[in-house]
Amino acid sequence: MNDLKFEAMRATGPGGQNVNKVSTAVRLTHLPTGIAVTAREERSQHANRKLALARLKQLLEARTSSNQDEFQQIRWDQHNDLERGNPVKMLRGPLA
Repeated sequence: MNDLKFEAMRATGPGGQNVNKVSTAVRLTHLPTGIAVTAREERSQHANRKLALARLKQLLEARTSSNQDEFQQIRWDQHNDLERGNPVKMLRGPLA
């Protein structure tokens, strides 16, 4: 929670006096990564805050899974770069 920055703002679009008067929309920024999400669907700031947290969590999980996929692809590419047919002799045991 220390890495998160909450901002309240006014929602846009139809809604009449409630939209023009009350700051119910929420912008949530994850400071280490710079990812920002907004939520303005609900009439309550508390509900929009929960929605923004869920969206941010989903984005961060997607980001970590894509990093894992990239790491696995790099390992597979290294496997394909192995030079076959050029063994290195391994001597084991006491040297006499």
